[in-house]
Amino acid sequence: MDGVRQAAFALLCAALACCSAPARRPARPPVRLQADCRSARGCKSFGGCSYKDGRCVVGFDRDCARSDGCSSRGACTMRRGYCVAGSDRDCARSSGCRNQGDCSARGGRCVVGSDQHCRQSSVCRELGWCTMWKTVDWDGGPRSYCRPASTPGCLGSDLCRDWGDCTFDGTRCSAASDADCRRSLICTRHGICRASGGLCHPARRDASTRAAVLQHSKHLLRLSQDAYVMGYHVLALALAERSVARGHRRDVAYGIFGASACYLKDPAKAVWAWQRAQPRRRRLLERLCGRLGISLTPSTQPAPRRSP
Repeated sequence: MDGVRQAAFALLCAALACCSAPARRPARPPVRLQADCRSARGCKSFGGCSYKDGRCVVGFDRDCARSDGCSSRGACTMRRGYCVAGSDRDCARSSGCRNQGDCSARGGRCVVGSDQHCRQSSVCRELGWCTMWKTVDWDGGPRSYCRPASTPGCLGSDLCRDWGDCTFDGTRCSAASDADCRRSLICTRHGICRASGGLCHPARRDASTRAAVLQHSKHLLRLSQDAYVMGYHVLALALAERSVARGHRRDVAYGIFGASACYLKDPAKAVWAWQRAQPRRRRLLERLCGRLGISLTPSTQPAPRRSP
């Protein structure tokens, strides 16, 4: 499982252009004091703030409480030497609860526990992802997360107001008609008012409409990256597909599309993305998908037109 996570992180780093060859650093001095642990990177990252037998370990709840894992994922309670989400209260204080509705503690981690958790989160206000959906995660364990499930949820979102994505199409909020586009800021400000393929398009192209389309493309790519990071692979795939349609940084979108397809055990879509990716991203996809049991052998199946 660690190998799969490392491969997934490598692919995400490439997508976000955040990885480069690490600089050689001088060896750290041996840990001798409690103060050494509190100033070490592991204390802030995962709660390794207590000194024991020459190592920095998680020793108390207070170690977890001062870590990034507590503030972001609700991992604020020490159990068997690790920081975990020990209660709903741990989760409720985390950014994961505020942003994506992960407000209930289950099995040591924070998950979405109800539709209400989704409705009070940022992903509902911004994206229309207002309904809890239970599914099975890539590793076979239970998983729940917020997703779009109705047109009313889409209508109340920033996506509808800004970009015309006001109708639920079965997978995501999209621009299903010219009326959806006309109600949006991208129409009133830039004249991009015609719906086609789930997106709003300009009747004519000039500098203003090109800049607006580029901004929308970047927005779609950022949303797909966010969904991938959160493990929302169905939505990451759908958003990456739309980013490809807009044409901004297609190789990055192909990477997210292919990786998400592998997590969803959909080899046809994974191969479609792999065939279009650049060589470096192909190698990253091969590593990740191989560890998930997906062989990226070229397929004779036609390219998928829509997400599942």
